[in-house]
Order: sequence, then structure tokens, then C-alpha cells
Amino acid sequence: MTMDAATLQRLSLLLDRALELPPAERPAWLDALDGDDAALVPTLSELLARAASKETDDLLDRLPAFTTVDGESAGEGLAANDVVGAYRLIRLLGRGGMGEVWLAERDDGSVRRKVALKLPHVSWSSRLADRFVREREILAALEHPNVARLYDAGLDRRGRPFMALEYVEGKPLDEFCRDAALPVEARLRLLLQVAEAVAFAHSRLVLHRDLKPGNMLVTANGDVRLLDFGIAKLMEADTARETELTGAAGRALTLEYASPEQIRGEPLGTASDVYSLGVVAFEVLAGARPYRLKRGSAAELEEAITGDDVPLASAVTRDDAARKRLRGDLDAILQQALRKDPATRYVSVDAFAQDIERHLRGDPVLARPDSRGYRLRKFLLRNRLAVGATAAVLAAVVAGAGVAVWQASVARAQASLARKEAQRASTVQGFLIDLFRTNSHMQAEPLRAQQTTARELLDIGAARVSEALKDAPDSEMEVLNTLSDMYVQLGLREKAIALQRRSVEVARRTHGPADPVRADAILSFVSTLQETPGRSEIPPLLAEAKAALDAAGETTTFLRGALVVETARYNKYERFPVARDTADAAAAFFRQYHPQRGSLVTALRLAGQARMQSREFAQAEVQFRAAVDASRLRGAAAPAWLVGSLTDLGEAQAAQMEFAAAEASLREALAHTLRVNGESHPESLLTRLKLANALLTTGRTAEGLALQAAVRATIDRAPARYPRTFHENAAYQAVATATARGRPQDAADVLAADIASLRALFPRSTVLAASELALAEAWIAMGKIADARQMVADATAQRKSSLGGSDDPRAWLPYWRVQAQWARAAGDPARALAILAAVPADALQWHDVEPISLETERAQALRLTGRNDEAAAAARRALAALHALPATHPMPSKEAAAWDALAAAELSLGHQDEARSAYARALALRREHDDGRSAMRAEDERSLAALGTTATAPVQSR
Repeated sequence: MTMDAATLQRLSLLLDRALELPPAERPAWLDALDGDDAALVPTLSELLARAASKETDDLLDRLPAFTTVDGESAGEGLAANDVVGAYRLIRLLGRGGMGEVWLAERDDGSVRRKVALKLPHVSWSSRLADRFVREREILAALEHPNVARLYDAGLDRRGRPFMALEYVEGKPLDEFCRDAALPVEARLRLLLQVAEAVAFAHSRLVLHRDLKPGNMLVTANGDVRLLDFGIAKLMEADTARETELTGAAGRALTLEYASPEQIRGEPLGTASDVYSLGVVAFEVLAGARPYRLKRGSAAELEEAITGDDVPLASAVTRDDAARKRLRGDLDAILQQALRKDPATRYVSVDAFAQDIERHLRGDPVLARPDSRGYRLRKFLLRNRLAVGATAAVLAAVVAGAGVAVWQASVARAQASLARKEAQRASTVQGFLIDLFRTNSHMQAEPLRAQQTTARELLDIGAARVSEALKDAPDSEMEVLNTLSDMYVQLGLREKAIALQRRSVEVARRTHGPADPVRADAILSFVSTLQETPGRSEIPPLLAEAKAALDAAGETTTFLRGALVVETARYNKYERFPVARDTADAAAAFFRQYHPQRGSLVTALRLAGQARMQSREFAQAEVQFRAAVDASRLRGAAAPAWLVGSLTDLGEAQAAQMEFAAAEASLREALAHTLRVNGESHPESLLTRLKLANALLTTGRTAEGLALQAAVRATIDRAPARYPRTFHENAAYQAVATATARGRPQDAADVLAADIASLRALFPRSTVLAASELALAEAWIAMGKIADARQMVADATAQRKSSLGGSDDPRAWLPYWRVQAQWARAAGDPARALAILAAVPADALQWHDVEPISLETERAQALRLTGRNDEAAAAARRALAALHALPATHPMPSKEAAAWDALAAAELSLGHQDEARSAYARALALRREHDDGRSAMRAEDERSLAALGTTATAPVQSR
């Protein structure tokens, strides 16, 4: 785009004003521009669309390239008192490879604050200016107390982007530590602030990629601010790749702090920032960098980073006191962070920080081998006073023959335990062998014995176990639990619960209230009760298990973690804020004490599912990605664990309209379950149905319907092999898109049965509220307005009950939409508009489909109140948002609804040709994607017929 300086100045001013508006208000503001400003609307729209996008690199390549024609030299520099946008330059703060930073002050009479104004070098190409725009976009999404804030952004009079950042009066981290002669503990605390900021950026899928002390300023109060996201990169599928844009001026990184994979130009993940932060920590703690060079050249440094072993920090430092403090834990922590292979470093910056915190608390760190001697030393250090008071007694016990006595007692205890375990295993094995032998003897004919089903054999075992093992209670509990698990696998949960209840009775009879065995039996019972009518028994059971573990002093065992997990599971639907916090605690527990256990995956999934309930989709995605990572570390068992983790991840991605990523996750989940479970396993069938829904939502109708039909055929061939709960779940998944495809009555039948079940199982829950809202929407589409009104009220009350005091507007978007939909259908469009007007503007900024649907609903209500111009504008905004999605992943039902809204508005304005064209586009979409009996499709056909056309030919929807 070629424009003169005055036009560029005007564009910059308009862009400033647009960025100050909530995203939901920008389309109307753009529509209102007139005169010369109207000619800038396409450019402004494109800039704003790019600013809202997560896929910065690919999209920034297509930003407008501005070229001035006013004769100014590209090489002219800047000086104090020059004005850039609304800012007067005061003095140069610094100059780097990517631009200059000036201390500046706003000079237009508004808020007077000093800022750090970032400007590109005047010799930059447009591609490097685009990189600068990316930093503006990334920083706008990073609101954190340890990240320098973004105040303003725009274009200067030469068309170059600038950013006004929080001006931090501070020193670089290494300089601050050196000048203040801080002890190691204080330096670690500052590093933890940095880690918190980096972990926050990672949770927003942002890699920094240029972590170094100079980008970490410390204020006089000891607060850290992380700066310079100039080469930061947004992640997709946990990695970031170099592109033509980021490579336009060669590698933009600080070599001394770059990771080996960064040097090699490989895809980057969070592990790269872990490495760079490890280098910073090494330098801050040891007073020197990890690599000693002879020649000091860049090539030699690259060779060292990619090939040389990292020395121990304690061996590098010249400070004797620091050397003593670094030996042991801190050396191990730094070595873990600086491993060459990204897969063997800390799994996240958060994990790195947690190990530092463990060290500061005096707890064992994960970077060191978990030996008994190491843990004993840690205990002694944490409990110096108590240990000192008993030192003489310990010395007497350990002295002389006491050592031999103690060792002998330990050996006897170990041998006794081994004998008990062997005896119990032998007892259990004997019972199972006897079970098969008895089955053969009970049958008069061998063929009849061979035909005994697994269910019948289980029933025989369940009937005999208590009598057969009455003298071996621990073996009895083990067999009861094993048979219970087998009943669960057959979908016979009621039978499983009965056996688990018997196991708890045995545990209570033979083990005291302070015995962990009792807690173990109770927690197994709780796990089976979850999501069954008996779940009302769970709270007192959890309290009993907790009391047993507390009395036994078990605070770090697996059973303690299982208690926290089951508590989170119980609260998952009714009180998701409690579920979220408890699941987070469970994940932290297993990371710290049992990182190799599969319960870490379970806890992370629960943490993500709780956030899905509150529509915090981006945060849920972070948890699910962590669950996927933990699943991949499960070795041979990884495929089984990955099924649920990847399915959760796909649903979170789909909720954010990241459809390509969602499909990839669901297809990988399906591949794993087919390999592990086979074609007809319930998990395989449900995963197919979820993939089918993703395909139907995004316009791959034929493929989605074919998947649904295949699942239906598999179930119909052997319906008795699947439990009732599976049939309910499968039916729900199969009608998830029915209302959108014009068959609301199909959805209504299934949802009514689903709601009856949920009211019994999960009263006052988010899942019940969601099903009631979906039924209300189906009834509105069917014209059952009175029924829908009560159902909307019920759904709203259920949702409010489960919020636990949270009033996050994101959780309410679909409820406001359906409330407005009902009001419009009931003949009260003014009320619908009032509901929509009350939606907080910040709730419309989230990256999901609800804001688009709300805009379509607004268009329909505006038309019914006679505000046809506004209605047409709202419908066009909805269409523009839909068309901004990747072209290969449209949302046909949403687009058809928006075209219908636009057609009705144009017809009311007397624009018959425009209305005819919009109806034709809607009908083309409905003919391709709707059910053949769709009432909405029939309505579009009638509307076109009334306008004098049948639209027999397909119409391109985009």
C-alpha cells in the first residue's frame, strides 16, 4: 500500500483509537467512518484482524506493506524532542539488533506518563517491521505483574510500527545481584519471579526465545519485569518453527543464552526457554557463564553449546561461599535445566521453579537421585533442633553391636513382608485356579463348562470369595477388588459397587481407623461410586479415608494423592471452582512426589475439565497439553493414556475454533484406541463419534455422517455387550449437531432422557445445565416456546448453583444467547436486545464461536425492531468473523444462519437482489450440510421462491 505521510499519520491515529475499543465495538466503529477515513477501513480491518489472530507468523507475512511517497529518506535518524505518534522522545535508552528504545512522554495532552518507546531501525525492511508488529500483538495478550505492560501501539509518520511499553527503572538481573552482593537465596527468589513470568507466557502459548539478564530488569523494590518479546513466538502443538519472517535478518537471538536446538535451527518448544533460563540462573548464581572459550568466537560458542558438557556451577564460581551453596542440589538443578536433549530437561519452566522451591524449603529435589541417604540428610537439615535433642540417644543406639541388631531387625522385617506378599499371592492364585476347577466339576458335560461366559464365571467367584478366603482378609480384599474391576470392564457397575462395598467392610473389620489399608479400600470404593447413583455416599467416605491417612501420618504417599484426585472428581460438575483448585493441588502433588504415576495424567485432565466447565478454554488446553506430555512418558502404556488426554485436548481446541489442530488430536486419539482396544470397544466408538461431531461442525458432512453410521452399525450388531451408560453417552454424542443441522426433534428426544438421568446423578451441575440449555434451544427451533422458557430458567438456575460464587462472564455467553433467542421467538425482540446489550464487552473478546453467534442473534432481533440497517451490519460482522476462519474449516450452520439474518434485513430494507443472493447462499449451505428434512432449509426454499427464484444451482458460500 502506497500512501503519503499525512495519510499514514491519520491511519496511525485511527489504529490507536480502534485498539482502545473492546473488540466487539470495533466493527460498528469502522462502519461509522466516513469521508477520507472510509477509504482506510479495509486496511484498518486487516490490521485489527491480524492483531486478534494467534497464528502470527504466517499471517504477518500478509500484512499491508507501507511505502511512503513523501520523499523522506529511510536513513534519517531520531533525536531528543522528536515526536513519534503521540510521544515526544526524551533520551535513547538502548539500541539492539531489532530496534531502538527511547525514554518518551505522551505529548498530546492526555495521560502524562513516561514510557519506553520501541522503534525499529530506520533501515529495516517491511518484513522486520512486521516482526515488530508481532511483538505488539504478543505483549497485548500478556497481562502479568512480572511482564512489562503494553500501553499503546501504532504507526509513526513514516509508517513504521512503534510500541509504548511500561518504563521500568531498574537494573539487569545479573547487574542487580552483583551490585547488591545478594546471597544465593535472594538470587533464587528473583529467578523464581522470572520463572513465573515465563511460565505465564507459556500458558498463553508464547515462547520468549531470547531470555537473558538484560531482558530481566529488577526495580529498587526487588520486583522483576520481563522485557523484549521481539523474537517471541506463538506455539502450535507445543513447538515453534522458524519462518521466512523470523529469519529475514538472520537469526535474531542472543547466542550466549541460546539452546542447542535453537543453534541447530530445529523446532522449538518450552524446553528451549527452560535451557535459556538455566543459562541465566547459572550465570546469576555462579557469576560466570557455563562455557569457557579459548578463541571467543561465535563459531566456537555454537560448538560448545551443541556439543560440550556443561560444567558444574560450583566448579566454575570463584566465590568460596557460593561454591559451598551450589554443591549438591543447585548443581543438579542447573544440570537438569541445561541438558542437551530437550526431552531430558525439566518438562516445563514451572517444574524448574518447583525444584528451586523444594531446595529452598529443604525438601528433596527431583533433579537428584532418590536415595534413602539423600532423603535422610534432607530430613536432618530440616529438623536440626529436634534431631539435636535426640543425638545422644541415636549415637548410643547406633554404636557397637546396636548396628548389627538394627540391621538384623530390618532384614527380618523385610523377609517377613516378602513372605506375607508371597503367601497372599499364592492364596489369590489358588482361589482363581479353584474357581476354574469348580466350574468344570459343576458341569455334567465338558462342552457346557467351556461355554460358561466370563460374566457367569465372575458371578461364581463373587458368590464364593468370602467363604473361601475368610481366614485371609487381605487376600479376600484383593480378589474382591480384582473381580470388581472385571465387572467394571463388562459395564456391570452395580455388581462392581457391591463387591467394593464388601471389600470396605472387610477392611473396617480387620484394620483399624489409622491403617492405610483401610483408606486404600475406601478410595477404591469411591472411585467406583463416581458418576453412579450412589455418589451421595462419597463425602463421608472421603472424610474417613482422610482421617485414616492423617492418623497414619501419610502425607506424601500415593494414597494421599489418590484422596485429592477423588475429591476433585467428586466436585467436577457441581462445584467446578473447588474441582479446579483440588485438581491443581493433585497435579502439583504427583509432580512433586510421584511424577511417574499415571495419576498425574488423571489430575491434569481433571484440572483441564474443570476449566472447560467454566469455558476457560485456553487454560484448559494448557492442562490437557501437559496431560498429553505426561501420557507420552508412560512407556508401553502411553497409547492407552493418550486416548483420553488427546480427546480432551481436541475438544478444547475445537472450542477455540482451532479446528485443524482439534481434528489432528482426535484422529491421533482414535488411532491409539483402535490399536489398544480394537474397533468395537466403547472408548473407540465414543472417540469416533467425537471426531464425527468435529467433522460435521466444520462442514465435512459426508465423512461425519459416515462415521456416525459406522458406530451405529457396530452397536446394533451386539447392543447387549454395552452398558446402559454407554448407550446414553453414544446417543448424546450422535445428536450433538442435530439442532444445527435442522433436526431439533432428534436432539430433543435424546436430551430429555439425558436430563432425567442427570437430575438423578448430578443435580445442580454444569452438565445438567448444559443439557437443559441444549434442549431449550431445540424446543425453540421446534416452536415449543412455553416449554423452552421454563427449560431456559432451569438451566440458568443450575448453572448459577454450580458456579460457586464465580461471575466470570465467559461462563454465561451461551446462556445469554439462548435467553435472547427465546425472547425473540416469544415476540419480544426488545427484551432480546436488552439481554445482548448487557453482555460485558470483555466477554466477547474470547476466541470461540459464541461471540459470532451472539452477533447473528443481535441481527435477527434488530430487524424485528425495525432497525434494519443495524441488523444488516451485525449480520455482516458475523459473516466477516466466520470468513476469517481458515477456508478449509468453515462452520456451515453458523454461516447459513448469518446469511439468513442478512437476507431478512436486506429484504426489509427493500433490497430484493441482495436478499435473494443472501438466501441463495444460505440455501446452498443447508442443501449441502443439513438433514433432508430440515425446517430451516425448507424456509430458505420458500423465501427464495417468494423472490422469484428456486436457486437450483449451488452457490459459492465464500
